[in-house]
Amino acid sequence: MPMQFIYPYFLWALTAMAIPLIIHLFHFRRFKKIYFSNVHLLKEIKEETSTRSRLRNLLILLARMAALAFLIFAFAQPILTNNNVQDNAPRAIEIFVDNSFSMQAEMAEVPLLTIAKDKALEILLSHEERDRYLILSHDLEAKHQRYVDQKTAVSFVEALQISPTVTHLENVSRVFDRLGRNLKDFKHQRYFLSDFQANISSFNSPIDSSIDVTLLPIHAVQENNVGISDMSWEAPIAMKDQSNRLAVSITNYGQELEEVELRLLYQDQDRPLGTVQIPPNTTITDSVTIHVDETGWHQLELVINDYPVQFDNRLFGSFEIREQIDILSIHNGQINEFLDRAFESIGYYHLRQTSVNTIRYETFDDQELIVLDDVNEISSGLTQELERYIRHGGNLLIFPSILADVRGYNTLLDKLNVDQLATLYEGKKEVSRINTEEFVFRNVYETKRKNLRLPQTTKNWSLSDRPISTREALLTYRDGQGYLNKYQVEKGNLYLSVAPLSSTYNDLVINAEIWIPMLYKMALSSGVRKPLYYTIGIDDIIPTSRLPKTNTGGYVMKGKEEFIPGISGAMGETYIDVRDQIKEAGHYTLSLDDTDLQTLSFNYDRVESEVSYADIEEIQRSMGQQTKIISNVLKADLSQVIREQRQGVPLWKWSLILALLMLLIETLLIKYWKT
Repeated sequence: MPMQFIYPYFLWALTAMAIPLIIHLFHFRRFKKIYFSNVHLLKEIKEETSTRSRLRNLLILLARMAALAFLIFAFAQPILTNNNVQDNAPRAIEIFVDNSFSMQAEMAEVPLLTIAKDKALEILLSHEERDRYLILSHDLEAKHQRYVDQKTAVSFVEALQISPTVTHLENVSRVFDRLGRNLKDFKHQRYFLSDFQANISSFNSPIDSSIDVTLLPIHAVQENNVGISDMSWEAPIAMKDQSNRLAVSITNYGQELEEVELRLLYQDQDRPLGTVQIPPNTTITDSVTIHVDETGWHQLELVINDYPVQFDNRLFGSFEIREQIDILSIHNGQINEFLDRAFESIGYYHLRQTSVNTIRYETFDDQELIVLDDVNEISSGLTQELERYIRHGGNLLIFPSILADVRGYNTLLDKLNVDQLATLYEGKKEVSRINTEEFVFRNVYETKRKNLRLPQTTKNWSLSDRPISTREALLTYRDGQGYLNKYQVEKGNLYLSVAPLSSTYNDLVINAEIWIPMLYKMALSSGVRKPLYYTIGIDDIIPTSRLPKTNTGGYVMKGKEEFIPGISGAMGETYIDVRDQIKEAGHYTLSLDDTDLQTLSFNYDRVESEVSYADIEEIQRSMGQQTKIISNVLKADLSQVIREQRQGVPLWKWSLILALLMLLIETLLIKYWKT
């Protein structure tokens, strides 16, 4: 590190060092004569004393000259500098302040966020007003993504609050880089004030070596934590007048066995569910039974008692019980009475049959299941709409006609990337195996009876042999060929039978043990499971069912906060945009002109539930050699550190100390070294 002087013109005073040298050389002093009668015996002593006297005087001279030199150096103010520290380029000061939930912890009885904000202000005020400042937090708010003056930066820091949003620090650094490209002529200095949680603090690539990076870790005592990490229905959807099972995941992130009480808040009732024991570093799944007896939207909340980390102690969820499940059957011109009989006894299912020539494509999105019943030809328009329907999460059941236009069918099947129709086989064939592991037939039969009657056919299509990983046989012939296959196509499900539905060639429709539960479960096997909840800061754009059209734009989201969401449509889907508008977990209701349309539940991100700190030195190595660490942030004088970074390490105090030390040495030489 080279040394420079802030006031180098004081070095001209070094010429004054000639004064003690001149005095020493010319011995400006008076001699006193002493008369001896005989000096013969003093000759040896005189020579020795003269040598010691010259050495003493030389040391005194050096001490005086050194004292004068160090005093002059003190006025010139020497500093140790880095290579570029003394350049006059303006600075771009970039500060990240961690305001996630983990910063609610305390160090020395002070919240970590408060410490981080105080240190950020100390950094700001230690730089110059001509510098430009960029303040970021986990929120990455639009108003913060610009360089501002010192006064505005101070107001940004003072306004920071705990936020549910969590952003990986490497993504924060990328935002710094992107915004910093506009200030190429500035010297960039970047500060990270964080507890550096392990889940969000890794860096896969170094930061530009021209940027000075300073890490300021602010740690509290590491706490054990238990949180509700997830919940979902065991079945695809919840049903009315049924006992629906909810799978609840609870995670112990600590190193000790924990025991928590689980409660369910549902329909204005607080229902204790018992005590749960969770081994260390383990997730357990518990089942909660919820009986639903009303249609419409329902809200629930799961709660555990765990301290001190509490943001993940609650999990909000909401779901809809529809008035009916809509099913559409497309036929070749003749209504299928067996389909009518299958659904007429249960009012919860609503079947509508239509001819292939009178289809209303706009109703497809309202259907839970569409059945192609022995249709001879599939037009290009129907192919396009069915492809869109199934890719967006619909269920399609195909029974190909024996007079099927193979080319039209295969165009649709090829677009869906599934098996295609090959040749028509005539002859009796029997189904011998039923797949009770797949949802359609799972939990349908109490026992797998040997006398369970399975379908028989007299005509069926063979399928092309394609390597399809999503194929799953639900019913299989004795020869191993699939009678009814299921294919997952993006968000939806395709059910393809190789036999027509007509009872002339297929006795499936008169086999109630297979036919009835198959239809009911297919209508419930939605490829798109509407989630019980969304995550704040992650699920900003939410797909939803078609919303009523309005010219007034009167959509409002009501809940913990009230705001106007963005509503947009693309590729046949509708999206709700809640970006940066939901800060608190809870239930939110989307309304239009005071009419409630649907309920959405939002929860905090669980990424910080595992309270563990990253290795700060590993982060330093990942960022690059220009990265520095200030360990004891609470006691560190950041003003002095920043001055040293900006101006260099000042040495004037050491110069004064050395000057005084030289004067002390001179005094001791004069007082105790007698000639």
